[in-house]
Amino acid sequence: MTFHTGLCSLLLLLTFGLAPATGNACSAPKDHSWVSFNEELERSSHVFIVRVESQALEENEGVSSFSRSTIAKVRVVDVLVGNRSTLETISYYSAWCGGHRLDVGGYYVVVLPKDKQELSLGFESENVVGLGDEYTEPAGDNGVSTMLMYLRNFAKGHPLPAAFNVKPYVDLARMPSQAPSFDGGRR
Repeated sequence: MTFHTGLCSLLLLLTFGLAPATGNACSAPKDHSWVSFNEELERSSHVFIVRVESQALEENEGVSSFSRSTIAKVRVVDVLVGNRSTLETISYYSAWCGGHRLDVGGYYVVVLPKDKQELSLGFESENVVGLGDEYTEPAGDNGVSTMLMYLRNFAKGHPLPAAFNVKPYVDLARMPSQAPSFDGGRR
């Protein structure tokens, strides 16, 4: 090995071999009006359960499918707070970093400060949380959903208990990480 080859090898080792490993940082653009589910709940006048009936990619010619939102048609199945909502669609981005995922046939709790026909979820928004297997029609939750029990009590004027952890329900409406080396779990 020549001096020049050895020097090049040493420089490559120092440049790439000792450099810190890069991770998959998530820096989703936050909507300035974003608040947590609990804060949203405190200021809401409408809390209800919806079922996603169908979904479609937003129609926008000339725009990449990566930058179009998904539009979910929903049906209100149960009202927890306020009057029956007129909500018909929820639009969202399904980016792995701060995006959402609503499944057709899935049930979700929606909190709105005022009634509207369309809801557009910003990145990391917590206006919609999933119920997973805790709700079905026509049975409802059969009293097994801790979240719905807390929300029904909240609707009667009781405060949310300190043990109320909404994160698992938030995660059910979030896009899971698609980065294979990411070890942070669902976000």
